[in-house]
Amino acid sequence: MALQIKVPEGASDALFRLLADHVGAALQTTEDASLQDVQLATKPAGRPWTTLKGRQEVLKAVASTSKKGRELLGSDEASQTEVAKWADYPAALDVDASGKPDLQKLNKTLEGRTFLVGGALSLADLAAFAAVSPAVASLPQEEHSPLISLLRWYDHVHHCMVGVGGSAAAFSPVPLKKAPFRPAPTPLAAAKPAKGQADKGAAPAATRPPAAAAAAATAGAGDAATPPQAEGTAPAAEKGGFDPELAAKRAQKAKEKAEKKAKKEKPAPPAPAVKQPASITALDIRVGKVLEAKNHPEADKLYVSTIDVGDPEPRTIVSGLRLFVPLDKMQGRMVVVLTNLKPAKMVGIASAGMVLCASNDDHTQVDPIIPPEGASAGERITFEGYSGEPEAQLNPKKKIFEELSVSLKTDGSGQAQFAGVPFMTSAGPVTSTVPNASVK
Repeated sequence: MALQIKVPEGASDALFRLLADHVGAALQTTEDASLQDVQLATKPAGRPWTTLKGRQEVLKAVASTSKKGRELLGSDEASQTEVAKWADYPAALDVDASGKPDLQKLNKTLEGRTFLVGGALSLADLAAFAAVSPAVASLPQEEHSPLISLLRWYDHVHHCMVGVGGSAAAFSPVPLKKAPFRPAPTPLAAAKPAKGQADKGAAPAATRPPAAAAAAATAGAGDAATPPQAEGTAPAAEKGGFDPELAAKRAQKAKEKAEKKAKKEKPAPPAPAVKQPASITALDIRVGKVLEAKNHPEADKLYVSTIDVGDPEPRTIVSGLRLFVPLDKMQGRMVVVLTNLKPAKMVGIASAGMVLCASNDDHTQVDPIIPPEGASAGERITFEGYSGEPEAQLNPKKKIFEELSVSLKTDGSGQAQFAGVPFMTSAGPVTSTVPNASVK
C-alpha cells in the first residue's frame, strides 16, 4: 500500500516515519504551507486514493497497515482507548505552563511501569517518545536523578526502535551513565591433603616443625602401603585369609545405609494437570435493549449506554462505536451483550459488560451483531451441542474470553457463529451486516 503524508510547514514528520519503519510501511512525507493539520493519502492495490485528516486518524491508519502495527493500538477496548489518549501527546496530557511536555508528570506516570499502556510497546510509547526526545537529549547530568523513571523508559524505547529503520537515527540516545558490569571473583578452592597424609588428631603439616612434617610424610607413605590393623590382632593373612564374619557385618551395614538413604529421598512430584480448553458456555451472552445512549463526556470515540439485559436494574456499558454508528441509531436498538466480564473503568466511567460487534480485518467496518425480531431482552444466547452454566464472573487472569474469541466470527451471509455453530435465540439466529468478520 502506498502512503503519502503531508504535514503543516515547519511541523515534524519524525513520529510518522518512526511508526512507518516499525510497521514496515513505505512512506513519503512533504510539507504543505496551506495545511493546519497532518493529512494522509493512501492507495491500496487496485483501489483509488483515499485521504484522511487529523493526527490520531493518520497514526491509526499507518499502524493498521500490518499485524505488527495493529498490535501497537492495544489488545482490547480499554487499552485501545488509553492508547488513543496518548496519541495526541503532549496536546492533551502532561503539558506544562508553556505548552511543552511536563517531564516531571511523565516521570511520575512511568514509576513502576515498563511501558505507558499494558505490558508491551504501543503507539502511546512512540508518540510520547517522539515528543520528549528533544528535551531529554538536552538534559544536563544533574537533572537525571529526579527523572530516573522517565530516562529508564526512554532508553528502553530507544533500544526497541534501533535497527527497525533509518528514522530511529533522528532520536538521540539518553546520555545515561551506567555502572560497568564486574563479575564477582571466583573463590579459590582449598587444597585437599593427599590420601593417607592427614592423621586423625595430628596438626596440619604447615603448623608442624620441619622434622615432624617429614616424619609424618614418611609415616603416611608407610600407611599407604600397609593397611591399618587393630591393636592386639594379627593380619588377616595370618588368620587364614577371608573372614566370613567380617564380610557379613559389612554387608549388613551397607544394607542399612541403603535403606536409610531410600527413606530420605522424596517421592517424585505428581505430573501437572493438563489444562482443559475453555467452553463457550462459560460466557454469559444475552440479548439486550439499549434504553439510552449518549456521548462519553471525555472520549470522542465512546458511547455510554444504559442497556436492559434482564437484570433487576439496567447496566451502564461503554462501547467504542461512536465512529461507526450514529447516535440516533443506538437509541432503542436490540444488541447482544457479554455480561459476565469483570466491570472496568473506561476513561473514568465504570462499564459492566461489552456490546458484541462484527468487525472486518482492517477495522473500518464495525457494527453490533443483531438479535432476530421477537428475541427478548435478557434472553441467553445458546449454541447447539454445548451445555452448561456460565461463570458468575470471568477471571481476567485465565483469559477465557480471549481464548474463545478467536472462534467468534460471521460467515459469508453475516450469521454470527462460534466455531461454525450459530448464535441462537428463541426467535432464531443472530446476524450481522458485516460478513466474514471477527466478533468481539
